[in-house]
Amino acid sequence: MEITKIEQQKKNKSRYSIFVDGDYVVGVHESVLFNEHLHVGDKITKEKISELESADARYAAKDAAFHLLKYRQRSVEEMRSRLLNKDFSNDVVAEVIDELRIDEYLNDEKFAMTYAEDQVARKNIGPIRLKAELRKKQLPDKIIEKTVTQIYQKHDALELARDAAEKKKHSLRKVDYETAYRRLTSYLGRRGFSWDIINEVVDLEEWR
Repeated sequence: MEITKIEQQKKNKSRYSIFVDGDYVVGVHESVLFNEHLHVGDKITKEKISELESADARYAAKDAAFHLLKYRQRSVEEMRSRLLNKDFSNDVVAEVIDELRIDEYLNDEKFAMTYAEDQVARKNIGPIRLKAELRKKQLPDKIIEKTVTQIYQKHDALELARDAAEKKKHSLRKVDYETAYRRLTSYLGRRGFSWDIINEVVDLEEWR
């Protein structure tokens, strides 16, 4: 079999159609075409055509991954789910994920710490809430536990709870004691603090 024509596609100038023995057989991105050094007149096998299809799928999947990473960092499993939802095959996604991990575009430990620091700094959340947020990012349990431990060694959970209570204080002054107590404890619970910390904060905080 011989490549008889390589033609730039009209609807997508970055893609090329490859014709073999006069018939269209595969379309590839220009990067794939140039990397493979294909020219009209080259001999080509069915196996090589399959390799081109795989290479083009890998390029498309990696391009989709970089597009997602432009908006924010992702966990490995988040990225895997998003790429599979775009109908890339398991094998292609696995290869792309491996490449992104090797090149440090995906790193679950770094991602977990960066995300946790941001959540704690901006939202004054406690360990229970942080664990839940990290699970939403499809991070491994081992990394979640390590991250939460390290974050609350750096940021004292009791002090975070006190800060959160202080911000809530102004809305509690005009209600009765029982209502204020219920609202404050519920608020701190939603922010992910344990009952022991909530009790200590409510006892210590001058919110009345």
